[in-house]
Amino acid sequence: MRTRPQSISLGRTGRSQSWETGDKLVNHIELMRRQVELSIDDPDTRSLAAAITSGSFDRTPDPVTGEIVPVVSYHGRLYRGARDWRTARMLCAARDEMCELTAIWNFIVLNIRYAQDSIGQDTYQTLRATLEMGSGDCDDMAIAIASLAGAMG
Repeated sequence: MRTRPQSISLGRTGRSQSWETGDKLVNHIELMRRQVELSIDDPDTRSLAAAITSGSFDRTPDPVTGEIVPVVSYHGRLYRGARDWRTARMLCAARDEMCELTAIWNFIVLNIRYAQDSIGQDTYQTLRATLEMGSGDCDDMAIAIASLAGAMG
C-alpha cells in the first residue's frame, strides 16, 4: 500500500502533512524523517537548540503570575525556556549529550501539550508547526526532539 497525502498545509504554522493510517511502519518512519529534515534545514532551529542547551534565555513577565520567566524566541514567538531560573542557570558542559537532551526534553514538555490526531489519519508536523500550535501527538513530539537534537549535531 502506498502512502498518499490527505492534505498538505504550508500556512503560518509551518509545514504539516496528514496521511492515511494503516500503512506500513517503515513509511511512517520515512514521513517523520522528512519532517525532521525540514525542521533541521530551518536556520532558526539551530539557534533555538543552542539557546535551550546553553541557557541563553531572555526574560519576560509571565502573563498569569507576572513573575519574570526564562524565554527563548523562535520565528518571532516566545516560548518558555526553562521551568524556573534555577533550572535555567544549569549549564551543560561542552558535548554533554545527556544534559543537552534533558534540556531539550524539558523544553518540549513545557511548550507542547499532547493532542491525539483525528481518527483515520496521522499528521506529521515540523518543529515549527508543533510549537506554533502548542500541541502534537507522540509522532510530533518525537519529530521535535529529533529536530532539536539533530540541530545540535
